[in-house]
Amino acid sequence: MLALASDIHDNVSGLIRSYSADKDRLKSAMEQLEYQAHASKAGTLGGGGGSGPGSNVALIASLRQSLNQAMQQNSVLRAKLQKIHLDSDVSEIPTVSHTRQIMNIHSISTSLLFSMLTL
Repeated sequence: MLALASDIHDNVSGLIRSYSADKDRLKSAMEQLEYQAHASKAGTLGGGGGSGPGSNVALIASLRQSLNQAMQQNSVLRAKLQKIHLDSDVSEIPTVSHTRQIMNIHSISTSLLFSMLTL
């Protein structure tokens, strides 16, 4: 039981680290795009700043690809998190009082069996 909880905790921690890293990567890419947009100060893609039209188009394509990858990874992580949630359901695990009742029934039946054998 403790091992299962530890595994779940490790999986969730890994998911959070992965999500945070992707979020930071996308944030820095968006900041870079915003910086380039402000640096160009022209109304067209690739105007000013010494960058050609192809560099901004390539950057946008790269950002779109990164966004699509992050969205795919997000879907995978959500599915894993849902599986962890389902696996962590403890409603089917017997409570301590239920376990004690079973132990009491076992000890009573053992006592009855022993008394029957001694007759």
